Amino acid sequence: MKGKYIVKRILIAIPTFFGITLLAYLIMSMAPGSPLDALLADPRITAEELERRSQELGLDRPAIIQYFTWLKSFLMGDLGYSYSSHRAVMTMITERLGVTALLAGSALIVGIVVALPLGIFAASKPNSLRDYISGGLSFVMVATPSFFMGLLLIYIFAVNLGWLPSGGIFDSTGVKTNAMLLRHLILPCIVLAFQNIGSWVRYMRSSMLEVMQEDYIMTARAKGLHKWSVNLKHGLKNALIPVVTVVGMSVPSLVGGAVVTEQVFNWPGIGMLMVTAINARDYPVIMGITVIIAIAVLVVNLITDLVYGLLDPRISYR
Repeated sequence: MKGKYIVKRILIAIPTFFGITLLAYLIMSMAPGSPLDALLADPRITAEELERRSQELGLDRPAIIQYFTWLKSFLMGDLGYSYSSHRAVMTMITERLGVTALLAGSALIVGIVVALPLGIFAASKPNSLRDYISGGLSFVMVATPSFFMGLLLIYIFAVNLGWLPSGGIFDSTGVKTNAMLLRHLILPCIVLAFQNIGSWVRYMRSSMLEVMQEDYIMTARAKGLHKWSVNLKHGLKNALIPVVTVVGMSVPSLVGGAVVTEQVFNWPGIGMLMVTAINARDYPVIMGITVIIAIAVLVVNLITDLVYGLLDPRISYR
C-alpha cells in the first residue's frame, strides 16, 4: 500500500514540478534587465553584434517559446551553459551543491536538537518562569533578521574574540582539513538555524501542551508514573506529528535563508551562485538552481508524509 502511495505522490509531483519551472521562467523573463546587459557595457559593441547574440541565445523569441526550448533540453538531461561564464550549468551547480547541503543539513540538525528539548521543557510547566523565558527567547529569535545575526556573531566571535573565522570554508593558508571546515561552519550554521529554532520551540511547546491534555496521558499520570516518563514515552511521539510538518515545510526557508547566510559569510554555495546569476540575468543558471531546489522540496515533502506513518501507525496510505 505504501508503494502505491509513493507512486501516486510522485505522479502528483511531476506536474507540480513543471508548474514551478514554468512560473519561475516567466517571472524571470519579466524582470527588468536582460542577459545582454553585460555586452551593452562594452562601448565597442555594435547593434548587429547584439542582434546576433540575441538570436544565438534565443532571446529574440517569446518567453513561452524560450521556456519550452529550455524544457526540451532539460528533458534530454542538459541544463545548458551559463551566459556569463560559458560553463556547463550542471558542473557549476555540482561544484557548489555539496557545501550548501552541508550548511542546510547542519542547520536542520542543530535546529531540531536545540528546539525540541526546549519546547518540551517549556511545556512541562506552562505559565512558569521557564515557559516565559522560552517564549521570550523564541520571539526574539524569530524576529531577528539573519543578516543582522550574522554580522553580530562575526563582530563578537571573529573580530573581538578571534575564536572563529569570519567567512569562507577554509583558511587562506591553502591547507584544507575537516577540522578547518567545521570551524568555518559553526557561525553560518547557527545563523541559518536561529530563526527556525525560535519557531520550532513554539510549535513543540504548543503540540506537547495539547497532547498532555489527552485521556491516555491523564490515565498514565493517575497510575503514578513519573511526569517525564509520561511526557517522553507517551506524549512525545504524538506531539511530534505536527512538528514534523513544520520542519518539513521549513526546508524552502532553509534554502532561502542560505542565500543571505552565504552572502554574509562568503560561503561558496548555491545561494551565492543564485545571487550572481540573478544579477547577471543568467537564465540557464537560475533555472538549473530552481530545478534542484524544486526537486529537494518535493522529495522532503514526500519523506515528511512517510514519517507520519512511523510516528502514528493509525495513519494509512491510500
